[in-house]
Amino acid sequence: TTTTTTATGEPAMPDSPSLKDVKDFLNKYSEFAKNWLENEVDVYSKDHQLDNHHRTAFFKEISEKVLAVLEIDVVLNQINNNSITQPRMEDAQSLMGGILMQLEQKTAEAQQLIEGKNVDKLEDVNVVEANCDVAAQYLGKFNPTFYEMGGNLRGKINKFVDDMMEVTSSVCFTSTGKLNSEKMKELSDDFVHLHVVSLRLGCVRDKINRWIEENLQSISKEKGAIAKIALALKSNDHGSMMFKKYPSLEGELVAILNGKFEARSIEDMLAESSFQTYADTTSLATKAKRFLGFEKSEMDYLQDTVLTCQRIIGELISKYLTGSPDAMMNLVNATKHLVKQVKPRGKAITGSSFWEELPNIIAHVFTTWTLSRGTHFLNATGGNKDSYIVRPHAGQILSVVRMLLKGDKSAIVSNLVELKTGEGKSGVIAVVSTILALLGVEVFAACYSQHLSDRDYKAFEFMFHEFGVEDMVSYGTFPSVCETILNKDGSARDLVSSVLSSGQHQVKQKNKHKHEVKGRALVIDEVDVFFNKSFYGNTFNATSKIQHETINALVRFIWQQKESGSNITMLKLMQEDIFKDVVAVFSDHENLVKYAVAAMVEDLESFDTPAYVAENNKIGYKDQDKVVFNI
Repeated sequence: TTTTTTATGEPAMPDSPSLKDVKDFLNKYSEFAKNWLENEVDVYSKDHQLDNHHRTAFFKEISEKVLAVLEIDVVLNQINNNSITQPRMEDAQSLMGGILMQLEQKTAEAQQLIEGKNVDKLEDVNVVEANCDVAAQYLGKFNPTFYEMGGNLRGKINKFVDDMMEVTSSVCFTSTGKLNSEKMKELSDDFVHLHVVSLRLGCVRDKINRWIEENLQSISKEKGAIAKIALALKSNDHGSMMFKKYPSLEGELVAILNGKFEARSIEDMLAESSFQTYADTTSLATKAKRFLGFEKSEMDYLQDTVLTCQRIIGELISKYLTGSPDAMMNLVNATKHLVKQVKPRGKAITGSSFWEELPNIIAHVFTTWTLSRGTHFLNATGGNKDSYIVRPHAGQILSVVRMLLKGDKSAIVSNLVELKTGEGKSGVIAVVSTILALLGVEVFAACYSQHLSDRDYKAFEFMFHEFGVEDMVSYGTFPSVCETILNKDGSARDLVSSVLSSGQHQVKQKNKHKHEVKGRALVIDEVDVFFNKSFYGNTFNATSKIQHETINALVRFIWQQKESGSNITMLKLMQEDIFKDVVAVFSDHENLVKYAVAAMVEDLESFDTPAYVAENNKIGYKDQDKVVFNI
């Protein structure tokens, strides 16, 4: 019997091996592993540097190959009755000599970049440090030099960062410890510089972030100082990114955004966007009618409703934004009572009284958002505290009013609303979802991205919780929303699997809601993405996986036939006993078995399209911004 090899050239043990086969395999595998370790390993190949997951897998493979060579050496010596019974570390160090040399060379280059304070090359330093860290984890047990190398580099990096912090501290505070208010611009530049370093050097990111936040907190104790820092940061691209990173700057971001949106009135909002393409002489009413399809009276309704909402929000803020621990509970109870008063009986969702109180309801729900973010206002000092109040701007209120617009039959009609990036679309969706849920409508907020969906739900989860409508509001990707609807009466996949496997029909378990469900609403986020070829016009095709040992045997048989070069056809398969075994198990569903196997045979010709991802012994496929394993 000869030793077989895999597609990568790695030797494989033959079936039913003799002792000679085993020795032959071990010798060939040892030669293969040694050649790979000594001649083929390229530590800085792009394939290994995509992310830490790939980097870890790469160094783990090196460790496993080294260990395999050492253990094979021991086994062969035992077979040959030699005295060596323990792996020899000097052999491991010899095998990894080239790998160590690659790391040492790059580490020396990284140290030179650090000593030269070359900030533009810090991402290269970060890659080297990450390699040293993972190499120490997997290879340090064979050679302690891997530990020392990474430790030396991190020492240089920490010294570089400490020096930067010391310089910034000397700018920030005088020798007596007082804030140097004359150097706010210089100080903000130093903060930005440090922040950029934190983005490029992962090993000191937390250290830098903590240090910046601690110093910002100290600066905020000086009246007006943090506002000066914020003003300077605002003019810098990297500085603008810091507002959401550091809690001490969040209040200043609120003040900046409030100033931006307060400059735009409801009239400006109605006159913006598409109808700017019309002649300047066109009246505001005509522009609105062309864009929105409204008569002037309807446009007046929109404008009056938004202004009414803004007035009521102001009154509610004055009443509830006091720092009282019961303020949120009292506001939520008042909102629930208001909705209860206007909510019609029976199956109707809205009535005449709802439309009359709509501005009041919108204002109440929006104000809960304001209260949840009231810390900046309550902690602010000085005469301009109101600038730190998180409140909806006219465009957000207008969007909510538009999405809850009354149709000809006094029912909410479907609407399409566009908001620019950074204008608070997620807040609009949350408020609309909450109001609909309070009316008894089950809301599905769909987005193409799981990351964006999770982020937005987390940001407004407090609102759904306060109003007790968590069971009525679902956020997710388009497929996950379809999945939720599909399984509303129980797991469709489990039901199908039960019928096919055992012939038993499980009793459907209906999802229970705390509220009466009068209807459903779909709120689509990033709606432009929905209208691309990945979604629009396509169907959601759910599958149920049926498992049985006869199916496993059939799948293995089909792949063996393909690998041997045999021409596989459905007609040939149907003559095989292994196919008949599957049909016998699922005798009531023979046509379904034939259909599934025929699809399997067809898919053999294109199993690698679309490209798959092999991870943790599973096959996954790219689905928008993530890899899924259940498609």
